[in-house]
Amino acid sequence: MATSKSSKQKPKFPWRAALIVLVPLALASMVVTALAVPPESPAAKTGAQLFSANCAVCHGANLQGIIGPALVGLPKSQDNPQFLTHIISDGVPGTPMPAWKQRGLSDAQIGDLVQFIMYENLIHKAPAQADPTVIMLEQVKLIGIVLALLLIAVFALAQFNTSWVKRKRARRAR
Repeated sequence: MATSKSSKQKPKFPWRAALIVLVPLALASMVVTALAVPPESPAAKTGAQLFSANCAVCHGANLQGIIGPALVGLPKSQDNPQFLTHIISDGVPGTPMPAWKQRGLSDAQIGDLVQFIMYENLIHKAPAQADPTVIMLEQVKLIGIVLALLLIAVFALAQFNTSWVKRKRARRAR
């Protein structure tokens, strides 16, 4: 009772094809996720608590501004950690903004507040406030990465399909 060679071999095409297609798609989704807004850091979470306790009275619970200015949608000149650290630490003379370092906040706590404000500006940045050139370059970069991954998938699938068809023809010829 002899069995033919073709009946012993199981076709390998379905799982390989799925692997060849799914791996680049998974990589593409990871790239898209990586280019999205990063998760809030522990420092920013601590900064949110400090902000609620010390700053929300003047700057609003959503950083929209009440007595003090809004802290979301900051102009580019003020949207950096050094500027915010200086303002929070030393205050603004002639305004209600106190020097929080003199009021007992540590450098670490001031850093946490800065992280919170920077994070809020990152996630609440309106498209109208963002530089259109930067947005366009990020989109082009993302599209390029996704296309490159898809091109790799198509090439790998074509290579595999060609060898699979050759094996299939060789089996039929026997």
